[in-house]
Amino acid sequence: MLQVEAIYNDYTARIDIRNWEKLLQEDVIWDMKQRYAVSGRLLEYLNTHCYLPKPIWKLLIEMMFQWTESQPQELQNQYPQVYAFAFDSLNAAAYMGYSALLQASMNYDTYLRHRDMAWRALYSQEWHEAFIALGNALKLYDGDPDLIRLCIEYAWKRNRLNDAMQWCNRLVELAPEQLEGYLQRARVAFRLGKHEEALKDLTYVLGQEPTRIEALSYAGHCYSQMGQYEQAEEMFRSILSMNENDADAFLSLTELNGKLRESIKNKRMPGKKAYLQRLNQELGRQPFRTRLNQGVRMLISRRWLNIAFIIFMHFWVYHSFMKEAGVSGPFAYIADAASVSKVIVASPDKLETLPPGVQKVRLQVTKAYFTGFEQYYDKNSKTVFYLATAEAEKRGIVDSNTGYVCVGLLGEQVIYIVTSYEKALEMYNNHTAEVDGYIHSEVPSELKKVSASNVSLKSSASYPDRYLDWKHQQTRSDPKHVPFISFLYTLILVLGYLRLYRLYLKIVNYIKYI
Repeated sequence: MLQVEAIYNDYTARIDIRNWEKLLQEDVIWDMKQRYAVSGRLLEYLNTHCYLPKPIWKLLIEMMFQWTESQPQELQNQYPQVYAFAFDSLNAAAYMGYSALLQASMNYDTYLRHRDMAWRALYSQEWHEAFIALGNALKLYDGDPDLIRLCIEYAWKRNRLNDAMQWCNRLVELAPEQLEGYLQRARVAFRLGKHEEALKDLTYVLGQEPTRIEALSYAGHCYSQMGQYEQAEEMFRSILSMNENDADAFLSLTELNGKLRESIKNKRMPGKKAYLQRLNQELGRQPFRTRLNQGVRMLISRRWLNIAFIIFMHFWVYHSFMKEAGVSGPFAYIADAASVSKVIVASPDKLETLPPGVQKVRLQVTKAYFTGFEQYYDKNSKTVFYLATAEAEKRGIVDSNTGYVCVGLLGEQVIYIVTSYEKALEMYNNHTAEVDGYIHSEVPSELKKVSASNVSLKSSASYPDRYLDWKHQQTRSDPKHVPFISFLYTLILVLGYLRLYRLYLKIVNYIKYI
């Protein structure tokens, strides 16, 4: 183990695979009696000293531990760092470079720990932690291309495009031989609307690698934004020449076709008709079934996480509204509430055939008058109570929500009516009125008492089992209150659909194209 520590503590020696190959030739490594114990000690050490280049991890796995990729789960709990750097294919930090750090004089493990933390925070979208880790690493050394890539990714994800452009410039400065820096800079310039600057980098990339699909695609979009549709068409056709089933390139050509048509429809040019026919023939050469399959694959491949999220939120919204209001969702809740407000012009016969519960009706009443009692609603106790007008004025509680208790005839039936001041005054003056309100299936005993004490009815009239209330009180059969969080879930679901909608329109246009 002393040799292992000596190699690890010397950073130059640590990242040289030849030193590890030599170490693995030691007799103790191949001694069957000691090999298990040595492997255990080495695992313990590497779990806390894990910053090794990927090729060295591969060497250790193959020669020392003789693990296979079907067995790493056994190490995940006991040696999590060994698992993360040796086996976890999602851990991009394990694939980052080490040789670029040789120029620095610093505590290498401290720096590598900050770099690793920065990647993990970015991967988990923990932006504050990523910012802190990146800052700590940059304080130690700012000449590591892999760290600069993380800075670009952070600035891009946080929509700090000017910062991203500066980091792209730094990446090109550090690694001018790598095309990635130019592509990253072109991507940021395109987002900033600097299409000419983006094209300079893209032209350089395509000069080095003419078949680079990403560069061709960005160049096509740059030309399209600049109105240079022929050049854009050339870029997208280059992609299709390499892969005729590239749905993204075909979709871009479909959109470009509309722009080309718009640009030349009012121009006088020789061969215009033939040119348009060629566009139609070339863009429409794929059969409908092929376009449909490609469109579906493109939607799923690009938005599968979005689709899964929408499905989950549908379930969550359904559960929330069903639990709180007994309806399947916001539309059912609104429909249920709207049905309460539907106005029904009711005759005496139709009144008897109304379904149970509360419905809004319009009644023509005669021989109607104010009883001298008023209705009040206590918001705290959510109860309705009645007071004589003199008592209400004495308490000073009369307001715009006060209901005035009246009695009238609907045909030969007595109907109790709780209505507004204006309608009560109309009944007082004219003894007839057309009244809107909500029919309630049970007449409260308090209302019967106050009405009976003030009304003399002919013997043929009978007291109904319903009454009209101008306001739909919450103590009746109103739709249940739904918490704000349920509507927040609905809003999140709508945002999920909006994210999907733009791509959906493009794919529909692609599939429909003939």
